[in-house]
Amino acid sequence: MKKKTTKTKKSKGDKPIIFISCADEDIEYGKKIKSILIQCYEDEVKIFLYKGIKGGDYWYPEIIKNLKKSSVSIILCSPTSVKKPWINFEAGFCNGVKIKCVPLLFNGCTSENLPGCLKSMQAKSTQSSDELRDGFYSVQKSVKRSGIPNIEEIRDYFSTISLPMEESEKIKNDSPKKTNCNWKERYALFKTYNENFVYALKKSDSNGEPSHILCTTCFNDNKKSIMQPNQQKKGSDEYICLICKTVIDLGQFIDYYEELTPPGSR
Repeated sequence: MKKKTTKTKKSKGDKPIIFISCADEDIEYGKKIKSILIQCYEDEVKIFLYKGIKGGDYWYPEIIKNLKKSSVSIILCSPTSVKKPWINFEAGFCNGVKIKCVPLLFNGCTSENLPGCLKSMQAKSTQSSDELRDGFYSVQKSVKRSGIPNIEEIRDYFSTISLPMEESEKIKNDSPKKTNCNWKERYALFKTYNENFVYALKKSDSNGEPSHILCTTCFNDNKKSIMQPNQQKKGSDEYICLICKTVIDLGQFIDYYEELTPPGSR
């Protein structure tokens, strides 16, 4: 006589779990995503974010337990995190048991940087409101709850963070000093119609990123701050830096550096 096997089932009262996967170095970004998700779903979901693994297997059972019960995993992909064994382990685990994964790209990480099974997942750029919205619609669908978090708040937060000193891909034979700031080489100084200065992204170095401009003050302070339309003056050409609060009147459309029209030209 065959023995009946018992399967662990989720009770009707169990809350869906959103698993946030991030590296130790990116824990503050993970906390920000968690706080925004809590604002959206309140106590309707459980959000798991590890506190950091210092060694040994103490956290292993807790991570595996929450991974198994997760409805969806949000994976924060930076140039640093995608090299971490734990991040790739968690992504591989979710992929193996068919848990929905939403990789979020930030700090200069692109789809081309993703290793292993992460490369096969549909990653979303934190620089794009449309891609973020699409990614968090997947989260909403997975947890079966109404509403999505504040997309603009997420985009603005990730748009104003400083790039890490270590980039995703180092150029061979570069000195450490040059490598530390090589993200700056992707931008060129441009004088606008209203005689303001901004740093514009070079199309040749865009790596698929949409055109945007950087604040010169923060740029010179080794911070990458993408200037945003001034919401207090909608319909104008004013842009504001969300870090140092510099405001400029651009006077023209934003485009890649090579396609911007210099003042006095047609």
